[in-house]
Amino acid sequence: MLRFHIRKQIIEDIKAKGLYVDTTSNPMEVPVCTKSGDIIEPLMKPQWWVNIRPLAEPALEAVRDGRLEITPMAAEKDWFHKLGKFQDWCLSRQLWWGHQIPAYFVRVAGQECDSGDINYWVVGRDDAEARKRAEEKFPGVAFELEQDPDVLDTWFSSGLWPFALMGWPDNTDDFEKYYPTSLLETGNDILFFWVARMVMLGMHLTGKVPFAKVFCHAMIRDANGRKMSKSLGNVIDPIDVIQGISLDDLHAKLESGNLDPREVSKAKEGQVKDFPEGIPECGTDALRFALCAYPLASSDIKLDIQRVDGYRKFCNKLWNATRFALMKLGDDFVPQAEAQLTGR
Repeated sequence: MLRFHIRKQIIEDIKAKGLYVDTTSNPMEVPVCTKSGDIIEPLMKPQWWVNIRPLAEPALEAVRDGRLEITPMAAEKDWFHKLGKFQDWCLSRQLWWGHQIPAYFVRVAGQECDSGDINYWVVGRDDAEARKRAEEKFPGVAFELEQDPDVLDTWFSSGLWPFALMGWPDNTDDFEKYYPTSLLETGNDILFFWVARMVMLGMHLTGKVPFAKVFCHAMIRDANGRKMSKSLGNVIDPIDVIQGISLDDLHAKLESGNLDPREVSKAKEGQVKDFPEGIPECGTDALRFALCAYPLASSDIKLDIQRVDGYRKFCNKLWNATRFALMKLGDDFVPQAEAQLTGR
């Protein structure tokens, strides 16, 4: 029976036993899949977990003893706050893509095997290793192996990046030469999701901190402080700021994407509100100047296009002033090799 039919049948069974009291409507928002039209409901499912404490403690100690430096100071405090909770890490994901979890269910012939019983599971780097462990666990009996269809958490797979990229687990020339690296520059929003996982897995699997320094830059948000989102229509493409773009062309970019038509309509409204005249041509220098002018220690940058356009005008004044000065200095002017005070 489908779950909707079961719910009706449960009511009928309760009525048949004389236990029924009343039915009351409960207004609620029902999430619906945009692709299939199915109603989305939570489903309890066993997951694979990792005890985070043995991995997190060395990562915390690496920052304390100076092997790993995290800047700015606010990011370091966040490191200790989140890693220090030692919250277990759920590794399994029910997706179509990713590294398949190397866990195998042993279906023993002639037995009622419950996949929820951990005793019927083995792990292995491949089928052969898993089969060997299953034979040791269930000697002399026939069985079949079924690899768990779940995949590893994206952050687990990406946490292997610093050393897997260099040929690990083989001790390659690239691994010897380039691992560990010196500096990682990233956003503060993924300090725990990605950076912490790289450090924990790197130290556990290679014995080395994957990089000496971590610099967390601010998150670039829109002028209202909202996180940039395609569905909101507030995503700012740096190329559009540099070259400029009309409102109609901004709309056209939305229509050429893969947004749901309802989200496209909502995003267009956001673009009309944020960029009623489109985005003016600001140039590369003005965009760089604007980003550098915001406080580096801030966790967020509220990027205002009008401010970037103002810096474009300022850069234009500098350019004109420089051209005027060079015109007055003459063609034979040679700048000094070193800057010195002249008293003039």
